Amino acid sequence: MNIERLEKICNINSVSSNEVYLKEYFKSLFKDGVFIEDNLGSIFYHLKSKKPNAKKVLISCSGDEVGLIINNKNGNLYSFLCLEPISPLNLIHKEVEILKRDDTFAKGIIVTNKYKLNENYKNNIEINDLAILTFDENVSIGDLVSYQNNFKLNNNHIISKALNQKAMFEVIISLIEKLKHIDLDYDLFLGFVGMSTIGQRGSQTSAFVIEPDLSLVLTGFEISNSNLNFNDGVVVGYYDRLMLPNRKLLEDFKNKITAKEYFGLKVNDGSFIHKTLKGCPSLSVGVGIYGIDSGVEVLSVDDLKKLSNSLYDYLIDLEVKNEY
Repeated sequence: MNIERLEKICNINSVSSNEVYLKEYFKSLFKDGVFIEDNLGSIFYHLKSKKPNAKKVLISCSGDEVGLIINNKNGNLYSFLCLEPISPLNLIHKEVEILKRDDTFAKGIIVTNKYKLNENYKNNIEINDLAILTFDENVSIGDLVSYQNNFKLNNNHIISKALNQKAMFEVIISLIEKLKHIDLDYDLFLGFVGMSTIGQRGSQTSAFVIEPDLSLVLTGFEISNSNLNFNDGVVVGYYDRLMLPNRKLLEDFKNKITAKEYFGLKVNDGSFIHKTLKGCPSLSVGVGIYGIDSGVEVLSVDDLKKLSNSLYDYLIDLEVKNEY
């Protein structure tokens, strides 16, 4: 794990449809690597096995982060649409960056004109009551908006935006560094899926490009109001509203890796990758994260290290079975 690199990744703006900067950074880390890409922004580093007719294993995370899009203007106030359903409670008074047409950023803050909040502390704010206050005259309709990042390391915990995506990407990079000189019995594809946080638009597309025989999707699992806490280590998804994991794959993983179970409704790429044309045994794996999609996410460095080390151990000994 490389915390300095993770901070750099978190600072890269990758709102859905704008993953190009993250893709360029990925390629710069492995200039001699072979990459597989699709037309929706997904990219995977290919570790090719010397074994003929090798099975294909896909390890992926989301590349795009939660964002907004400007849709109207009234003076210095800009209304917006959420690219994915987001609670107004996650947005009010958040500092944001607006990606302008010239690839520079405007600074702004999300405000409300509906209430004087210091006079009316009981209120019911909806998305339509919010707007972005900015004094940059060059902001345009259709500009993409992301949370402004304030990356911090506090007592072995990381505080940042988009850890649900960016921390998982750091794990994938660390796995490539460890595995790229090892000859595995299967073809391994490691990378991120474009346009996946926002509606999982790219999840199925990437799976069709790779056509994996097995897939592990790296994701965060919400700590708030769940059975998780910091320092619980590796977490494995048992249920979301669109997927039940392959039972044999789940059993095999749990027999090799100590992992805590998680039940939740929030879907991830695995919820869609397993529904490829021929079907793909899939499992969602990750760590507990507090405040997913809120712009201020928190995770344990120890949890992230355990995830990286455990996945390495699992992949080294992995035998892709026909009965999955």
